[in-house]
Order: sequence, then structure tokens, then C-alpha cells
Amino acid sequence: MAQCPKLVDSTPYGSSEKLQKTSSAPRRTLLRCIHPHFGAYTVKTILGIILICGLIGCGGSSNNSSTAVINLSGDWQITGHSTLFDFTDTGSATLQQSGSSVAGTVTLSGTPCATSGTVSGSISGTTLTFQIEEGTQPVNFTGTVNSAGTSASGSYTAPSGGCTNGDYGTWSATKTS
Repeated sequence: MAQCPKLVDSTPYGSSEKLQKTSSAPRRTLLRCIHPHFGAYTVKTILGIILICGLIGCGGSSNNSSTAVINLSGDWQITGHSTLFDFTDTGSATLQQSGSSVAGTVTLSGTPCATSGTVSGSISGTTLTFQIEEGTQPVNFTGTVNSAGTSASGSYTAPSGGCTNGDYGTWSATKTS
């Protein structure tokens, strides 16, 4: 181990006064004289450890609600209102969920195009996107779900042509079981 340079005064360890260098000893030697274990860890090593801890979180907890998937499995009552054709339809759906994927069946009343259909879609956070195959035409739905997964609402659009003929409007749903 390198010799520690002599101090100009006899400042006790822990004092806020600076050490004065009386030789050409490198800075690391001076730091080792202040704390004998400092030489084992360079500033680059310490900064690297801090960076890695920041990237992996060092085991800290997170309050990010987007990591928990809201459960939509169950029976739902649905109401839709066509803005284009000014009619209201109702229905019931049974949904199954696997991770963020949602699928199921729907029974409709009050719509001129179909009395049943299949549902497929996904949830991300509180954002829900799904499609109902109404006859042979897809109707696209987007909306939000409350954090308890018991109610949802949003808007829908259908392609031009066929029975749905460019329909669009709003929808709401309530989980019944």
C-alpha cells in the first residue's frame, strides 16, 4: 500500500477541513488515506452500481396500476345507441378472459342486423377494445372500464355497406355476475 502523505496540520479524522497534499501522491492515495477501503471502489464502479439499481429498481415496489389486468370475465348487460340511425338496442354478453384477451358471445335485441354475435378483444389498463361480429360484419368498439371491472362505456363504428352500413354511436355495459 502506498504511503500516506503528511498533513500540514493535525486535523482529526471527520473534520470538514481539507487535507493538503505535500507530495505528488495520486488522488486515490489521498482518498485511501482518508478511508482505507475507498480504493477498492472507484467512482466509476459506484456510479455503475447506482445506474444498474436505477434500471432494475433495486427491488423497490411499484404502484403502477397498469400491471394489474382488470377482470372482465362474467355476464354483462349492454346498451347501445346509434347516432346515425337514432335507435337504441340492448343485449347481454358472456365474456371469458385470458390475460389481456377477452372473448365471448352476445345476444342482441333491437338491432336490425343480427340477434347474436361473437366478441373478441383486449384490455390494457382501463382501455377496452373489442369487436362484435354482427352477422358477417365486424363492429368495432372502444371504451374505458372502471377499475373494479364492473362497468364500461365508449363508442362504436361499423364499416360502410351491408346491414350495419357505416353505423356509429355510443355504448355502455354493466357486469351482472
